[in-house]
Amino acid sequence: MALDMVKVMRLLVFDRFALAGHDRGGRVAYRMALDHPVIVEKLAVLDILPTKTMWDRADSRFTLAFWPWSLLAQPEPLPERLLSADPIIIVDDALNNWAPNQLSFRKMCVSATLVTLGSCAYPFDMRRVRSG
Repeated sequence: MALDMVKVMRLLVFDRFALAGHDRGGRVAYRMALDHPVIVEKLAVLDILPTKTMWDRADSRFTLAFWPWSLLAQPEPLPERLLSADPIIIVDDALNNWAPNQLSFRKMCVSATLVTLGSCAYPFDMRRVRSG
């Protein structure tokens, strides 16, 4: 994912840039900064727990409650294919487990996430980006 983001930024004619990421995006941003230090001038990551620490502490309760961690750790294309099969059910289940009483927040997250997940089924197309 980090390399994909570097390619997109190059297509958008950015040779160097500041980068911020939250949660999974923060992990991708961190990887990009490690692999491409000349390109990433500044980095901000939000809500990131050290991956090794989380895996070391993971027990059956954690892996059942936070199953996306295990799913997203699988090699491509398995996570993408599973997520694109029924993104509404998958996202709703994850958010319901994490924040069952936050309905308006969940609705907002579901909308944004489904737009993102829907785009995973299609290759990146710079013409679509440039056309608006």
